[in-house]
Amino acid sequence: MTLFGPPDIEKLKAKNNITGLIKALSYKNDTNVHLEAVKALGQIGDAKATETLIAILDHEHESVRIEAVKALGQIGDAQAVVPLVALLKSKSTTICYAAVDALATIGAPAIKPLSSLLNNYYASVRENSILALGKIGDTRAVRPLISVLKSEKRDDRMAAIDALERIGWQPDKSVSGAIFWICKREWERCIEMGSVAIKPLINVIKDSDDMVRNAAVDVLVKIGDPSVEPLIAALKKKDRNIRKIAAEALGKIGKKSAVDPLIAKLDDKDGEVIVAAFDALNQIGWKSKIDIEKVNSWIANGYLDRLEKLDYNKIKPLLIKSLQSNSNWQTLGRVAAFLNKQGMKVSDPCLQKIIKELLRIERTPDEKDDILVPGERNDHIEEVITKSHADVRSLASSILREFKDRQEIVRMEWDKEQKARLLKPFYKKS
Repeated sequence: MTLFGPPDIEKLKAKNNITGLIKALSYKNDTNVHLEAVKALGQIGDAKATETLIAILDHEHESVRIEAVKALGQIGDAQAVVPLVALLKSKSTTICYAAVDALATIGAPAIKPLSSLLNNYYASVRENSILALGKIGDTRAVRPLISVLKSEKRDDRMAAIDALERIGWQPDKSVSGAIFWICKREWERCIEMGSVAIKPLINVIKDSDDMVRNAAVDVLVKIGDPSVEPLIAALKKKDRNIRKIAAEALGKIGKKSAVDPLIAKLDDKDGEVIVAAFDALNQIGWKSKIDIEKVNSWIANGYLDRLEKLDYNKIKPLLIKSLQSNSNWQTLGRVAAFLNKQGMKVSDPCLQKIIKELLRIERTPDEKDDILVPGERNDHIEEVITKSHADVRSLASSILREFKDRQEIVRMEWDKEQKARLLKPFYKKS
């Protein structure tokens, strides 16, 4: 049918003329006509318009696409679910939210397709899928949403909690229930759950939020004896932060059964874990076979040559602790050099922290050559080697010997400026 003027959308809508409204969508390139026709089709709600509206999702104007999404939601035809789910990947936030609402209106047929997106690479897609499932409010969405509670991504977990609460799900005494309360930061509820909450709590102790980590440890300590064996198992985790915090928690619980596993951690490859295990053993009441007071005195006064006669593994925790508490730059340099000489890698976080500071050290005009003071400039490592105390020069030199290629430095957890100074010698060679 040829239209000699703009179609009367209101008249077509009043007559429920689906065919006429669909034809109106082909009228010239009139965005307003298209917009009103799409709105009218949605208001009538006849499934005969579904295929046409799906095609309109590719319209050149976003306003028309948005109205087409809304119209599909109003019609509620399950045939629209797949194309609407695809729109959750749209770069347009407005279209994404319109698709969420449309899918929520369609309801149950959208649950399975939405659930398949809960592990999508893109955070916005996951978030919109979770939001839509919550708005649908069907209990069949509970299981896939519970699986999201185990995600490492906090935003996903919190979105899933909101969705589950919208559906009306009540957490039970299962691991999922424990994860729910952990995400909600309802720590007293976690204590009430007891041993069921232990495993998810141990997973939480690697959280980047200090308050969350500390709260999780406090709960594990309050749960008490049932936490001991899982925490001992956590001492063997690859993540050094988990090993460290597990050791700290065992010290607070104070069970003798943790002594042998903690003694084994005195030989851990990470210095901070060694210190945590050492402190935990002291909290439990374990007695070291060395004179701790005497060794600390030797370290503080720089008599490190006397330490060479002692069992290195027994004094290593004290040496590492001195790096964390000593403010004398010469002592710090000598202890760091001693640890390095005994085999501690420069890549160890304990030595990294000290080396970072030593890289900032320079002489002031009124200081002797062998006195180290914090400097304002970030001097290149070669200047540190030239200016610093002999032991520190040796330590700094060992950095250049330790790293065989650029990639080893790139992998270090240092800021860009530190890496740039360490990489400079390589660029000089090339």
